[in-house]
Amino acid sequence: MNINLRTRRLFVRAGELFVGSEEEPFQHNAVITLVGMQDDETIALTATLEVYNKVLVTVGKVVLHGK
Repeated sequence: MNINLRTRRLFVRAGELFVGSEEEPFQHNAVITLVGMQDDETIALTATLEVYNKVLVTVGKVVLHGK
């Protein structure tokens, strides 16, 4: 089955995001669509890091394996 994720922000902070693995690559379509308007509000990730819309931030682990 295909995976479609639509989000304004994707923040992998203290966890992990996996799609497939080396041993078993994902055999379908996996689409991450970052959506938002140019004037959407910002979000403070830390005291010194503020991000806008349409961002993928990882402090954890993101692993993508596919066909």
